Amino acid sequence: MEVLKALLRRRFYKRIRSIIRIGLNITHTILGFLLYYFLPRKTIVLIVSAMRTGSTLLKALLAEAPDVSKLPEIVFTDIFKKNRHSTYFDVYRLSGKRIIVLKEPIWFSFQDYICPPLKNIKVIILIRNPIDVTKSLEIRWKRKEYREFVDYWCRTYESILDNKYLMEHDRFFVKYEDLVENPETITKNLFSFIGSLQSEGVSTYNFPKDHQWKFGEDDGGEHIKSLKVQRISYKLTEEDRELFEIINDSKRVSYLRDRFGYNSNWR
Repeated sequence: MEVLKALLRRRFYKRIRSIIRIGLNITHTILGFLLYYFLPRKTIVLIVSAMRTGSTLLKALLAEAPDVSKLPEIVFTDIFKKNRHSTYFDVYRLSGKRIIVLKEPIWFSFQDYICPPLKNIKVIILIRNPIDVTKSLEIRWKRKEYREFVDYWCRTYESILDNKYLMEHDRFFVKYEDLVENPETITKNLFSFIGSLQSEGVSTYNFPKDHQWKFGEDDGGEHIKSLKVQRISYKLTEEDRELFEIINDSKRVSYLRDRFGYNSNWR
């Protein structure tokens, strides 16, 4: 009898939680509809990239504009699983700023990612050459898996380019190498692209006030804490010959290199 009562209580509470979730979704949908159509729309900017490509740096630079959000890394692919007005409500309340920048370097691929049909989304596609990404991942994960890391880099950008939901929005391609070489020019162009009031580019930034940079949520390394743009170079040794061979022999890398406008040499 006691077991039966426990099962009934569990079923009852499960039903209550389900009803609450449905109610919240309906409420958020209504509020999102009102915010989307009856108040000035906020611009949602998505930075999509592989890991170790400078997304924390780019987000920090954009946040120097007075009308751009200063948010930690947010798993926006989870937020965007809802209907468009509920999604808009959830993003709208993240920040009081007019432009909300979200970034989420992916672990696997954007193949199954569906971006809601909102008209106020802009996409920044950030890429870095696979040599530096691989070396950075090697240091971060403390293992030398060159072929695995290069495959990850390829799968990431293949899935981004193949994702029709992302590519139907206004998009801006940024190479990490260009960002660190000419930060003021690149950020000036990006401020214009996202519709910011900031008219000048920047090469420095400030610590976020409401969160900290830490691995797993942002970069968290020492370079980001310097508060200025600097190029990170990795010392390549004879042991890295395998990495060069993998990259030079890969048709996938060659295609993506051409697609993103890299020369035959990565350096």
